[in-house]
Amino acid sequence: MNKEKELTESDKVIRQITEIKPLTEYNNLMTSIGSGLKAVAEYKDQAASIISAFNTSALKAAAEYENQMASIRSAFEIMSKSYTLFSSIRDSSSIRAITEANKLILAMNREDMLVNSMARSLREGLQQTQEIIKSLDTTFDRSAMLSASLAAQFKLSELQKFPLGSAINAAASLQDSLRLNLDSFTANYRLLVDFTNHQPITEVLKPDIIQYPSHEVYREAELLEQITVPEDEQAVSDKYEVIPIPEERSLEDWLGEINSGFPSLLQGARAVLNTDNPDRARHVTVSLRELIGHILHQFAPNDEIKTWSTNSSDYDDEGKPTRRARLLYICREINFDPLSDFVDADVKSVLTLIKVLNAETHVIPCRLTYQQLQALIDRTESCLLFLLRLNSTNN
Repeated sequence: MNKEKELTESDKVIRQITEIKPLTEYNNLMTSIGSGLKAVAEYKDQAASIISAFNTSALKAAAEYENQMASIRSAFEIMSKSYTLFSSIRDSSSIRAITEANKLILAMNREDMLVNSMARSLREGLQQTQEIIKSLDTTFDRSAMLSASLAAQFKLSELQKFPLGSAINAAASLQDSLRLNLDSFTANYRLLVDFTNHQPITEVLKPDIIQYPSHEVYREAELLEQITVPEDEQAVSDKYEVIPIPEERSLEDWLGEINSGFPSLLQGARAVLNTDNPDRARHVTVSLRELIGHILHQFAPNDEIKTWSTNSSDYDDEGKPTRRARLLYICREINFDPLSDFVDADVKSVLTLIKVLNAETHVIPCRLTYQQLQALIDRTESCLLFLLRLNSTNN
């Protein structure tokens, strides 16, 4: 029997994925989708500019209408007094006639119906415009989510060719840890997307928070790619552009507002990355792990958690709050289990990756490259921004 016929349908699919180098058709499709979503994002900025200009002009026009209404009322009052004066002139039948006529015209316009109608229509139009803006924002935000999620899918498909962590020669136990971590992380991501698709979560969360989960999955895939796929095979998946999440301020600025000492940990990790220090990998992993720990304790202090929860499952054997309890506390104003579960899986994933890479720092010489450490920094920074956004909902 032909060997090809012995393969199951599943084996054929896997073989197609693993033997096509590069995945030309899939790559072209992803690139096309990425370009389309990028164009959508650019249109969002253009639309926002046009709508803002319209709103400014419309509000100005509404104010002018209000002023005109006041002026017309004042003029009518003066005219009424003059009509009374003219009607007192007994021998002027022509003035009396036109005065009566003008009184009738004045009565017809007493309610200022035309101006009122125009102002009312304008206000209704502005309300409709705001609804359109809200609808467009939701569409654009979902496009950004799709952009990152598709890119993550493409990168994860590339990972199927190799054991996770093979680019750093990770031990079998670490490979198993990475696989279990990825399975749990992506499963929680799917549940969150399914939940947001059926619940009005966008009415509770800001759009930028909604975008973060898909970007977290993308950063996860990006880092796993760096420590799994050989460098010469990574270029094929780097053509896909991901729509970035707008940031009003840098992570360093945000950290500095919380604690003046926090930015130094991030700056230290970035700075040592650009040196020839043979111990740079350990400095990077330790700094990032400490920064995450500090943020969790800052946002969820022990005393506040003990006041907030008396559930024994929120504490370890020593009576200290668990990491999950701290994350639930950070998400307390949101109260969506799928989101809380995803945040827990997200932070757990970052800490697992830090642990795996930190294990590599004990290998002499350390095999971690600049690109791998940079991907770890990017992954951690994205997760920290997500936590900062979530915590802002409590204020």
